[in-house]
Amino acid sequence: MTDLEVLLAKSELRKTYQEKYGEIYGKYEVTLATKEDCLKEIERQSILSEICDLDGYFKDRYSNPYQREVYRLQNLLCFYDSGVDWRLYGDGYIRVTKGNKGYPLLYVLLSSKWRQEGKSVWYKSKDSKSFLEKFVYHQGYKHGT
Repeated sequence: MTDLEVLLAKSELRKTYQEKYGEIYGKYEVTLATKEDCLKEIERQSILSEICDLDGYFKDRYSNPYQREVYRLQNLLCFYDSGVDWRLYGDGYIRVTKGNKGYPLLYVLLSSKWRQEGKSVWYKSKDSKSFLEKFVYHQGYKHGT
């Protein structure tokens, strides 16, 4: 892409974002009470991620916090569909009320690590779907109930 193409794409994305949500760097309240809220936030963060990618297009290294947030929210969607009793627990954590051997489990949305609450050993899982299948459903929950 040329400099002009990058600038045009950036301005088009910024315009789209401002029409839907207002100022890019303004305060935006987020509630993730339902699956629909989560899907709307994924859409919003995806637009911000594309803008950030274009901002860093000519840089060797840059950070994209919006892409990380999209990944967190996509992992969160699995918990909405799971039927498991859970709640958000701190920044980027999920607390599953009943998990491995009856103990509450903590799951980190970004790194896919989990542990029993009160223990200090962290375990790695492939993703949130495999975590639910191996360590939560296996312990007494039925999928989709």
